[in-house]
Amino acid sequence: MESNDTLTKNWIKIYPSYIDKELKHSEGRKVSLLYAVEKPTVPEIFIVCKELFGLDCAIERHHHPKDWLKRGRVVVYLKSEKSKNFF
Repeated sequence: MESNDTLTKNWIKIYPSYIDKELKHSEGRKVSLLYAVEKPTVPEIFIVCKELFGLDCAIERHHHPKDWLKRGRVVVYLKSEKSKNFF
């Protein structure tokens, strides 16, 4: 049986802290303030990926290494026909 890392290597992980406008880059934000949003939640990220862009995605209950208290992330599959032109 394959390990979890092998099964998810073609997926990108999106934590709310990656797009949180209130955080600095050193605190975990990965996008410019231009694209960041205030207090994003995992369900909101999931809805945008799934409904707005039609991407194959799922919610996982993992935590970001820098933020142990907030659980949850969205994983988006990169190798599908729907997402190949998106990234």
